[in-house]
Amino acid sequence: MPLLFNWAEGGKTPPVSLARLTELGYRIVIFPISTLLAATAAMRAILREIAASGTPAAALAGLPTFGEFVDFIGLPQVREAEQRYAT
Repeated sequence: MPLLFNWAEGGKTPPVSLARLTELGYRIVIFPISTLLAATAAMRAILREIAASGTPAAALAGLPTFGEFVDFIGLPQVREAEQRYAT
């Protein structure tokens, strides 16, 4: 049974490197909060831009395109499955 390390930022997780976790026998390391914290920071930044200028236009160059977002969330695969299994 592989050991799982749950890296929870802001919790009781000690600052341990991935190399050390491997040495300790962990084979799965999850970061369930990292992406949520990063998304929160990004949402705050874009909302500050919208509040300051009334539009997100100045920040668009640093954002993924809508097409990139759709691909990232797997929408093409969902649509493919819909076509394959639709009755």
